[in-house]
Amino acid sequence: MKFLSIAMFSILLSCSTIAGWERVYGGAGDEQAFSIVQTADGGFIIAGIYNEELYGQTDALFLKIDSSGELEWQSSFGSTENDCIYTIAPTTDSNFIAAGYCNRPISPENGYGYLVKIAPSGDTLWTKAFGDGPIVTFYSVLETPDGGYLIGGDSYATNPEYGDFYLVRTDINGEILWTQTYHDDRGGAAYALLNTSDGNYLVLGYRYTSTDFYQILLYKISDDGDTIWTSELGGSNSEFGHSICSTSDGGYMLGGNSNLPGTGGAGILVKTDSNGGEMWTRSYGGSENEIIFSIIEIDGGNIIAAGVTNANAYGRNGDAYLFKTDSDGNVWWNYPYGGDGEQVANSLIGTSTGGFVLAGYNDSDSTEADDIYVIETDENGNTDWINDKPLIPTDVVLTAYPNPFNSSCAITVNVEAFRETPLKVEIFDLRGNVVAVSDGRLAVSNDNRQPTTDNREFIWTPDETIASGLYLVRARTEDGQTTVKRIVYLQ
Repeated sequence: MKFLSIAMFSILLSCSTIAGWERVYGGAGDEQAFSIVQTADGGFIIAGIYNEELYGQTDALFLKIDSSGELEWQSSFGSTENDCIYTIAPTTDSNFIAAGYCNRPISPENGYGYLVKIAPSGDTLWTKAFGDGPIVTFYSVLETPDGGYLIGGDSYATNPEYGDFYLVRTDINGEILWTQTYHDDRGGAAYALLNTSDGNYLVLGYRYTSTDFYQILLYKISDDGDTIWTSELGGSNSEFGHSICSTSDGGYMLGGNSNLPGTGGAGILVKTDSNGGEMWTRSYGGSENEIIFSIIEIDGGNIIAAGVTNANAYGRNGDAYLFKTDSDGNVWWNYPYGGDGEQVANSLIGTSTGGFVLAGYNDSDSTEADDIYVIETDENGNTDWINDKPLIPTDVVLTAYPNPFNSSCAITVNVEAFRETPLKVEIFDLRGNVVAVSDGRLAVSNDNRQPTTDNREFIWTPDETIASGLYLVRARTEDGQTTVKRIVYLQ
């Protein structure tokens, strides 16, 4: 099936009768969205990465926008290396849980899986880092029935070449209850998680096969991490599973892609029964490459899927797309979104108004830099283009020197236009406890490394009760702009 380009005319032309909107958000560097959730006020929180300079070190990023796409706040945090948030989910206490990685070098040999709980205001409630040595990455997180969390990803601790499925189960405060590595000589990763109606969990991902292709794996596990059953899905090509949802008949729907390495491929939907048995697989796309990154089920057992279409063999230079099928996989409608360059939809949710929101990235402005790309549509995939680009605020810049440190650390905040604004600096341990705080206005910095009157400085000298380890420094202006940085204290 070839996706019809005629839908582009209704997107790129401004038309007041069409519901929804498309917007990009960014600065001079790269920004990408990997996940999005709706908030109680009808707006959205976007999770992803950004850097201030093209090809520079990445920081994790949260953006809050209102129901019309207007930017309300942003919160970022960074360590001395690269940081990223891949997934965010709502919690029953009206907050949000997010996961990804932190402290990863550009040429990674180590790095931590990262779990953070934030309030609707963007305030960090607590953070946790997992792993010690080889790389750990989290791609998915969900809240468990007891209020704790299940986190999925991969770990290279026991399989340094390919990595393994890796799960962490925590309590409500992020304290580890158990970890589980599902080891296979050919490796793999857990990309998506799902609560099941019987109090267990589904884990979707992939592994390498003996013929160097990829194969979709679906695990059902108990609340203790024990395997209930395993289902191997796919055919003779390489297949990846990216997203999963329950279906109204008691089974499951998987979204992903199938291709021969280095060639064009297709987006796929895989329908299974309640025990993971494959009922059917259907392919979507044309002569180019298509990938389904996110799926949901809506009323009537119909499926909404999002990803990228008309891409090259490596999933690049395509258009974001959205399509609807019935419960048997027959297409009702489909729309590509974008224009010149590259657009990708990484995440899809249904909205309280019956429409859909997609989040990903867009690089159509010919700068080689990606911008966060968000699309809201009505129930039929229609939208309207808003021709502006809200800049992600970078007015509050936080640095720490030296880092790591063993005596004192100079925390410098460049506030630019906010030089007369009260600004608060707080330092937290990884349990979320405040261990130090500045008092109101900070002194003008005399640091010759950054000699401007826009700099404010706070010197932290830990006392003997402070243990060595990772700490979070948060700077927050009176109007709500926030930035977070990691520092390492070594006694």
